[in-house]
Amino acid sequence: MIRILFWNVNNFSKNKMFNDSTWADFLASTDRQGHMVDEVIMPNPPDIFAMVEVYSRVREVGIEGTVLNPDADAGEGVLILLKEFRRKLGQHWCLVPPLNLGEGGNREAVAVFYNSQKLQFIGPYMYWNPVQGVPKAQPPDANLLNRIADYPQKWKDCLPHPNQADNARQQNRNYGAANIPEWQSAGQWEYFSGNHVIPSPDAAPYANTRIYFPDTWHRGPFFTAFRDLTVNPQRTIKLFSVHTSPATAKNAVRNLAQVQEIANINADEVSVVAGDFNVDTFNPNENGAYGPLEQLHFAMALDCRAPANNNNNPAVDPARKPYCMSHLLPVDVATPFNNTGVAPDVTHNVYPRYGYMGSMGGFLFQTPVDSGAIDNFFVRYGANAGGPAANITVVNTVVGKPYNAIPAPNGVTNELTGGLAYPARLNNPLTMPTANPPAPGGVNPAPGVGNFRNWENFWRIHSTSDHLALAIEV
Repeated sequence: MIRILFWNVNNFSKNKMFNDSTWADFLASTDRQGHMVDEVIMPNPPDIFAMVEVYSRVREVGIEGTVLNPDADAGEGVLILLKEFRRKLGQHWCLVPPLNLGEGGNREAVAVFYNSQKLQFIGPYMYWNPVQGVPKAQPPDANLLNRIADYPQKWKDCLPHPNQADNARQQNRNYGAANIPEWQSAGQWEYFSGNHVIPSPDAAPYANTRIYFPDTWHRGPFFTAFRDLTVNPQRTIKLFSVHTSPATAKNAVRNLAQVQEIANINADEVSVVAGDFNVDTFNPNENGAYGPLEQLHFAMALDCRAPANNNNNPAVDPARKPYCMSHLLPVDVATPFNNTGVAPDVTHNVYPRYGYMGSMGGFLFQTPVDSGAIDNFFVRYGANAGGPAANITVVNTVVGKPYNAIPAPNGVTNELTGGLAYPARLNNPLTMPTANPPAPGGVNPAPGVGNFRNWENFWRIHSTSDHLALAIEV
């Protein structure tokens, strides 16, 4: 099976990994890099790592579909992380060059790293250089093949190619009827309800058949396809990495099902929609947005219902919520327990969420609210592509994973409590339930909890990202 790690790393750029502005900034960035690489990636090395919220919103100009500037902060940060992959996991690790998605203040990129010994990147787009205009990713259309292009050298060296400095990446692999080289392939960033407009314009007006998520300036999914070299016969893994804008998330998620590349699947394909969807699966006013995906037979990995995907019992089960949450409260409001003014119940002050997971809501987002099950995988298998998915994991470095410190309540099934192992990374571990807790799984204040917000505890983890990563094997 192929292991996928998905993570929204909050506003990822060079400073997240390396910041030498001051000695304090350098030490903090070193700690964040150590958390990302040594505590999240290395314990269970993935075969694909998809990171959303690569921060390219300001300063540099970025037309949709163009590759990031490798010498700007966002591009440099991604290249630093690739260097760490190669240093820790081997020189065969590669990276799909990140493309700009969305416009203006919504513009971001997605960085998709992959193990080239197990996977071959096959687009589905290619990198194209027009006679006039700017180079960008486009479909491998016969009329465009005469202008297929090399990436800037720093991005080209992220992919296998015959002139690589390291022989682990000296490969010249092609794919498809047009024999597009891997090192000239690109991810897909635009989608149409009918035939693609080729080539796509650099600016408005856009074709009225283009699908948006949900408006012209919002970023769409980043689609990367890989040939799985570990099985015979081989199969294709289609990965759609999603990060919606919170205010318009419901409509964006509904529109995913309109994408032909998501809706259609061949017998030898596995389709994975991985995302920070910004739609809480436990909120009845929001979770209907996932319905169109499920109608296409995509299975929700972190399922809000029990038993999972049981159509005879489709109601949300509150007992499952703490096991499906992945969003962290800000450091100044997060606590290792939360029973002040709240009667402990299945969503407050219970293992594993305690008082550190949730979101900010209310007026100007100043009030902690009980929301945060917004990261997820949706998986669909073709008839000959294997399945089902395994080792669904919330990578929780606050209390550790699996979630087996205490017996799970009724309705919480093994796919939520099990998964891959990640130890807790706090210098002062959270107190496990006492013999007489305030509620099943509750925590009473204990010595050391005042250190919870310190840098070496929760603050360092939150400074890396306000989201926990997710892992799955497909």
